[in-house]
Amino acid sequence: MKPFDRITIIDIISEDLGNRWSYTNINSYLTQYKIKLKNPNEYDSRYHYCLDVFKDVSEQIILEIASELKIEYKFQPDKIQYSDGELKFWKSGHFKLFVSHISSFKENVSHLKTALEPFGISSFVAHEDIEPTQEWMIEIEKALASMDAMLALLIPGFHESNWTDQEIGIAIGKQKLIIPVTKEIDPYGFLGKYQGFKANGKKISEVASAIFNILCTHEKTKNQILNVITDLFLIANRKEDATQRLSIIENAKYYSKEFAEKLAERVKDNRVIIDDTEILNKVNKILAKFGLQKVIKPKEFSIKEILETDDLPF
Repeated sequence: MKPFDRITIIDIISEDLGNRWSYTNINSYLTQYKIKLKNPNEYDSRYHYCLDVFKDVSEQIILEIASELKIEYKFQPDKIQYSDGELKFWKSGHFKLFVSHISSFKENVSHLKTALEPFGISSFVAHEDIEPTQEWMIEIEKALASMDAMLALLIPGFHESNWTDQEIGIAIGKQKLIIPVTKEIDPYGFLGKYQGFKANGKKISEVASAIFNILCTHEKTKNQILNVITDLFLIANRKEDATQRLSIIENAKYYSKEFAEKLAERVKDNRVIIDDTEILNKVNKILAKFGLQKVIKPKEFSIKEILETDDLPF
């Protein structure tokens, strides 16, 4: 049991017992579990008394008592945390997509990685030209632990790899979305239940666009990916970047009022956007779809206006 879970469950049990019984009844109950009692006179409430008593109680007994009291608690997911400095392979502020593939397809995968970046997607490409070294395996484990979704490039030989099926298994265990991109072979096993994309005869740009659209439509990822592309548009420091990201937003599926409101609230903070009439007009068209008030370029003070207010009392 994680420390956070333990403290939370003890807190809930202590509040329940404190509200339910007197000190005498609480001690009588705890005695049944052979829990070491304390002097109630030293505490200002039954709640704080219970908190202190349960401090050294075993995990098993805590869970038994929680079950007996019919306390329902959802445990925190088993997630490894890494600092930003440890995850340099992810592009900051981007959606994290782990790409599972075999080495014979690595050149195409490299081009796909580049094609996905404009959509706000940072890809981890695990090449397997040789058996991974210990250091490379650690990097793969970090990427698997921190990914937002997985892309499985299904080509002949994928199922025979020593690594790809293990990567798929980890993604399934973590309940992450897996996107099968099929080329010559069909999804197999648990992969069969996931929405995929048939890449035969498609250009890399078309595959990248399809992947983005799948992320935009799936319940597990749509809010995150749309938040990412919205934020990247709002912090664009070049017109070219702002125009490209806005075009993606205009065509994004399931772009909702929530994200449009974020545009309306923060767009004035970006001079690249607010000073460009063409971009601002496109933003206002998006806002109009959701019945939101249009954004107007802030008025700039002239030197004359500034001088005229110079002598006003503060």
